[in-house]
Amino acid sequence: MKIHYVRRFSLVIVAVCLACIPLGSRSQTPKTNNALEILPGHSGTPPIAQLDSQAAVSSQEKERRNSRTSLSRGIFAHSVFTDPGTPVVNGQSETVDLTFIDSVTILKAGEIKDPPGLPILNTSVVIGKIESGNAYVNDERSGVFSEYKILVKEVLKTDPKSIVSAGDELDAWRLGGSLKFHSGHLKHFLISGTGFPRVGADYLFFLHTTDARIKDYAITAAFSLTDQVVYSLDAPQDQCAFDGTSIENFLNTVRKEILARRAGE
Repeated sequence: MKIHYVRRFSLVIVAVCLACIPLGSRSQTPKTNNALEILPGHSGTPPIAQLDSQAAVSSQEKERRNSRTSLSRGIFAHSVFTDPGTPVVNGQSETVDLTFIDSVTILKAGEIKDPPGLPILNTSVVIGKIESGNAYVNDERSGVFSEYKILVKEVLKTDPKSIVSAGDELDAWRLGGSLKFHSGHLKHFLISGTGFPRVGADYLFFLHTTDARIKDYAITAAFSLTDQVVYSLDAPQDQCAFDGTSIENFLNTVRKEILARRAGE
């Protein structure tokens, strides 16, 4: 499965000009008292999709979802999700399907390497509020996705492929989410070290443009801006190193690093 995954995702990287090559593997149903204990410490709860009650969506939203499935193909190893037929599986009412992803960075000629924990290259960097969040299952019933509406409050850097302005409402997404089966069993599809933003909270987002035609954005990284201090949404050590930093000092650091990369262009 790992070789298959690398081949597929290498093609994705060429298509959307990502700066790193992910390598993935997965494990089934970790045994924990609370299935969500494995999420990063400052993650919200994953939104929940209902397998057999998917709402109708617009043609544009359908296009977004198909694009996300294409980009993510190979990460989820399932052919079709099926209801286990019982609310309890291996003694648990909630279980976890956990995927591990690693990456290596490839720089273009002349590019300055990103500073630790701040994926500035090929992203839009914005301060925004999560207005809403929900999960859905793709048409193939092979992957769960969480999608969010972000109200942009301030733009620190924009991606030339898709200009973002203050006041915009953006469609953003992450792999994973929770899935409720008709039997009542709840399964969480998680990416190791990846958190879920909380609805109503403010974050500094690093957003990668996955499809400029329909203005769709993957959340590459995010930092909560709450109670005057910063906390990383995800678990990478270089991002968690900012935890507890004052919002003012953190944003000053980010702005400085953005300017340094503009000067090197």
